[in-house]
Amino acid sequence: MRHLFGLKSFWNFLRRNKLFTAINIFGFAVSLMFVVLIGLYIQDELRVDRQHEKGERIYRLEHAKGVLFGAPTAPGLEARYSEIEATVRIWGYPGGQLYSPVMEQLFWGDVWYADSTLFDVFSFPFVEGDPHTALQAKNNIVLSESFARKLFGNRSAVGQPVKVSEKSRAEFIVSGVIRDIDRTHFRSVDMIYPMSKLQAEDRMFQTNFDDFGTRSYATYVLTKPGADLSSKTAEMPAFFRELGDPTFVNDPTQTIRLVSLRDIYLHPAIDNTGLFRGNNATFVLILGLTAVLILVFAVINYINLSVAQSGFRAKEAATRRLLGGSRGSLFGGFILESLIICFVSFVLGLLMASSVEPWFREVMQTDISIKENFTTENVLLALAGVLVIGAVSGLVPAFVLTRFQTDRCGTGNVPPSDQNGLQQGLDRFSVLHYHCLARLYDHGDPADELHDEDRLRLPARLPPHL
Repeated sequence: MRHLFGLKSFWNFLRRNKLFTAINIFGFAVSLMFVVLIGLYIQDELRVDRQHEKGERIYRLEHAKGVLFGAPTAPGLEARYSEIEATVRIWGYPGGQLYSPVMEQLFWGDVWYADSTLFDVFSFPFVEGDPHTALQAKNNIVLSESFARKLFGNRSAVGQPVKVSEKSRAEFIVSGVIRDIDRTHFRSVDMIYPMSKLQAEDRMFQTNFDDFGTRSYATYVLTKPGADLSSKTAEMPAFFRELGDPTFVNDPTQTIRLVSLRDIYLHPAIDNTGLFRGNNATFVLILGLTAVLILVFAVINYINLSVAQSGFRAKEAATRRLLGGSRGSLFGGFILESLIICFVSFVLGLLMASSVEPWFREVMQTDISIKENFTTENVLLALAGVLVIGAVSGLVPAFVLTRFQTDRCGTGNVPPSDQNGLQQGLDRFSVLHYHCLARLYDHGDPADELHDEDRLRLPARLPPHL
C-alpha cells in the first residue's frame, strides 16, 4: 500500500506540473531517439562480414597501392605456402547485360568473375542451387535473388538458359541463385560468371590470362585451421618478385599485408576496382561517443529538472517519512519513479525513431530497420539500458529528497518528554508534521497542498507540553 501511495502521489505531482512532465519526458525521448538510431547504425556496421562461417580464417591481400594482384598470384601462393587451404580471385565491372528468353527483355546489372572456390571460401546464402558446384562449368552463371526475379519472375531460375544478347548463340545455364549481398564489404552484384569463362575468352582473343599485365584481381586466401600465414608476409614480396609481379619488381620497398576479412570494412584500402565499399573506424567511434554524450546530457537535464522541483517533492517526502516510511523505501520509490519516466520516454523515443528512420537511412546511407532489429537480444539490451539509465538518473534526486531530517525541519529539535501514551505520540507527530511542512512552504495551510486522500488533520493549537 505504501508503494501504491507513493506512485499515486507521483502521478498527481506529474498532473499538477504538466510543463515539467512534458519537458522531462519529451527531452528524454528525443535524446533516446538519437541514441537508438545511432546504436542500431553502429551495431549494423560492426556486423559487416560476420556471417561467413570461415571468416576468422579469410584474409585479403593488400599492398601500398591497393588490393589488385595479377592472375598468377593466387595459384602461386597456394603452391608455395602449405598454410593456405584455398584462394579465390574476383574481378568485376558494372553495367553487364543479360537477355532473358522468358521475359524477352535485356537487363543490366553488375558483373563478377570469380574462381570456382568462391562459395567454398565465402558463405553467401543460396536460395537455389549447390554452392559447391555452381561455378564448376564455364557456361554456368549465378544470379542474385532480385536479378533472378527480373529475368524469370516467380519461376525457378536454376536450369534456365540466358544469353548476353538476344542474337547471341552462346547460352549460359543458371546454376545457382544467392540472396542479395548484404552486410559485407562487397558492393552488390547481380551476375557471377566462373573464372574459366574469362580464361576461354582470353584464349579466343589471344591474350594470356596468366600474364600479370592482362588484368588484376582482388585476391583472398583461406588459411587452414590453426595456421599462421601472417608470419610469412615479410618474405612474400621477394616471392612476388620471383613470380614477376611488376608492382614488386619495380618497387623493392613494397610490402604485403594480410587483412582479416572482419577488419576490411572499417579499414578500407585504396580501391581501384569499384567492387568494394567501406566505412571509417574513427567515424564509427565518433558516432558512438556522440551517442554517449547525448545520453549524458539527457541524464544531466533530467537530474537538474528533478532537483529544481525538489522543494515541491520534499513536502511529500516529509509526509511519507512521518507516516512511517523509511529513508530506504523513499529512496527506492524515487528511483522507481525515475525508471517509469525513462521507460515512457524510451517508448516515445522508439516511436519517434521509427518516424524519422527513412530520413536517417538516407542521410547515413544505411539500410537499418528498427523492425528488423526487434530481436530478443536487442529487446533485452534495451531493457537493461533503460534500467541503468533510469537508476542513474534517479540517484541524485532520490538522495536530495531523502537526506533531510524531519526532526530538524522546524526552528529546533523537539524537546524530550517524560510523558507516555498514544496521545503524546500523536501530538508529537502532528507538531513535527506541521513544522516540517510550514518550513518547506511559507504560504497558506500546508494541508491545502495535499490531496484529499492524503490529508492529515492538523492541530488547531499546539499542546502546552510541546
